[in-house]
Amino acid sequence: VRRAGLAMAGANPFPVRLLDVEKLFTGKAVSGALLDEAAGMAEKQADPRGDYRGSNEYRRAMASVLSRRALAAASKSA
Repeated sequence: VRRAGLAMAGANPFPVRLLDVEKLFTGKAVSGALLDEAAGMAEKQADPRGDYRGSNEYRRAMASVLSRRALAAASKSA
């Protein structure tokens, strides 16, 4: 990976870039372990507010799942 970019919205009060995840990916080959680590980092950086569409726990879990999917899809299309 020469350059990675990832941001999340809906899992924090405001949209945020996940700079730690971007740094983790840069210069590495994409693997399942790397995707898992990045997803875990995204989940830890999520600070969701629950509402009628989803609880805090659900939104935090989805931050992980959707970040992993987005990074995997981007790596396939790169």
